[in-house]
Amino acid sequence: MLLALGAALCVAPMVVWGYHEGADLNVHLDSWMDASQQFRQAIFFPRWAAEANYGFGEPRFIFYPPLSWMLGGALGLVMRWTLVPVVYSWLTLVLAGVAMWSCAREWFSPRTATMAAVLYAFNPSTISTIYNRSDFAELLASAFFPFLLKEAVRLTEGRRGALVPLAGAFAAIWLANFPAAVIATYALALLLLMQSVSLRSWQVLLRGAGAMLLGFGLAAFIVFPAVWEQKWIDIRSVIRPLLQPSNNFLFGPVVGDANMHRFNHKLSILAVLLAVATVVAIFAARKWREQAPRDWRLVSALAVVSIFMMAPLSLPLWRYLPKLQFVQFPWRWLLILSVAGALLGAAALAQMRRTWLAWLAIGIFLGALNGPVIRTTTWSFHPVNDVVQDMRSGKGYDGLVEYAPIGADISRILPGAPDVTATDEAARSAGVKLRDVTLRVDAWSAQQKSIYVVTPEPLELNLKLLAYPAWRVTVNQKAEAFEAAPGTDEIEVRVPPGTDRVQVVWAETWDRMAGDVISLASIAVCLLVLFVEKRTFTSSANSRPANSAAENGALRAVHRA
Repeated sequence: MLLALGAALCVAPMVVWGYHEGADLNVHLDSWMDASQQFRQAIFFPRWAAEANYGFGEPRFIFYPPLSWMLGGALGLVMRWTLVPVVYSWLTLVLAGVAMWSCAREWFSPRTATMAAVLYAFNPSTISTIYNRSDFAELLASAFFPFLLKEAVRLTEGRRGALVPLAGAFAAIWLANFPAAVIATYALALLLLMQSVSLRSWQVLLRGAGAMLLGFGLAAFIVFPAVWEQKWIDIRSVIRPLLQPSNNFLFGPVVGDANMHRFNHKLSILAVLLAVATVVAIFAARKWREQAPRDWRLVSALAVVSIFMMAPLSLPLWRYLPKLQFVQFPWRWLLILSVAGALLGAAALAQMRRTWLAWLAIGIFLGALNGPVIRTTTWSFHPVNDVVQDMRSGKGYDGLVEYAPIGADISRILPGAPDVTATDEAARSAGVKLRDVTLRVDAWSAQQKSIYVVTPEPLELNLKLLAYPAWRVTVNQKAEAFEAAPGTDEIEVRVPPGTDRVQVVWAETWDRMAGDVISLASIAVCLLVLFVEKRTFTSSANSRPANSAAENGALRAVHRA
């Protein structure tokens, strides 16, 4: 109840004043509305963003993880779009709080775990993500990080039943946001290494590697195609100079975009305050350090590493560690710092003799840091209303350059282009007058186009559709190779004289089928592991006398020590 009320309080300003103008709000709204339209067409797992690039489309849904845009699209089916970001944020904040409460209960009492949940769910980094950045995919990914830490610690300690939950939490982050997933991968690898050294056991690394491999398998249906098909798009544009880690460390230099620099400066101040508070909490959490020194060291180390990764001294790691540069912004390591800071902060505050003083300190801390974030936001309902109007009018929306097929210049695409045209040059070269050509579009959905053509001579058609290898074109039920128009890269199809039926269908590629098979196989492995663990637990429970509650608590304390 406390989390639900706190989350409602956090999102209430959006109900009253609207949303932050700029940042990533439009990008997410575009994806949600496009997905929602395809849900209505009974396309329940879209791959092609049909309304992007003003109707020419792009393969956005192959390369952008699905959890956020599927949730946003589903909410759009049942409520007004002006409410969707509000409800989405509320759900994510509650999930984050529940995840942290579950994680903190591994070490603390329910009262202390509640403090940790509040500190994490409403920490300034999360509020800034909602109000300043509008990065709803990263917001959702952040809700799974406490689950990841909890199950990783349980697995490394040899606790029963942790393998599948750890794999599931790891997969969920990959299915929510790729930059957050890269951070989660490195953080989890570091955690496993530290636990392996602390426990002096290589089995820790083996169990952890197995869980990570299983997690990758669960997410393979989206990760494998995204990796394989990135050679078909301009993915390197996501690390253009303005977005490179070297230009986005805390208090980084001004590079081209004054607005981005101002945001970086504001977020840097926030990050420094969070880092200072976490370092203070590391030393103040005396009882946790005494009662569970290994766990305290682990969480403290994660906090220190996250602080280091946001500083320029970490630049060599950003340059040479695989895929780390695609995280773009070093301050995304606040995802890890927030988890560690919430646990350490709760452990420190729980030592106060008066509980109300601890809650007062939490309220002052969150109010002092979150207040300026909300107060300096530029509010407006126009971003949502403008996107809704563009989508309903059929105009579509701007595409993203990183998802443009190789060779396409999406800056040359203009709104309002017809679905099909016969080029004047092609018609003149064939001696055909366009008034003698009949063109009729019989179907034009996100994944299927059908065009009826009558022409006295061979003719070349231009389709309002960017050329992408997954499209399959048939003319009169015979496969036809298509070309890409120079510059815009739209599909060009040649048709013979007479009456023709041109069909364009979104086809499954081998990499997507392989990803689906890997994910299904991984689900089967998870079910098998759960079945074996249940049988093993049942057999062991039946073969020994039951311990009392006190004995169980003593055994757990000895085990953790």
